[in-house]
Amino acid sequence: MADFPEDLAYRIVKAVHEHHQELVAVHPAGKYTTPENTVRAAITPLHPGAEKYFKEIGVLK
Repeated sequence: MADFPEDLAYRIVKAVHEHHQELVAVHPAGKYTTPENTVRAAITPLHPGAEKYFKEIGVLK
């Protein structure tokens, strides 16, 4: 995780969550992939890029 670029992690997380309907269309379980669920269910620390996105949209403080 330390060598994974923050900006790339941010863009991936943002893309997944901003294209939620496309994810749901590909697989029904995608409906559970929400920012709130992602943060709540995280079993490891979030990558700094992911944290940045979740803070930006108000899911994390």
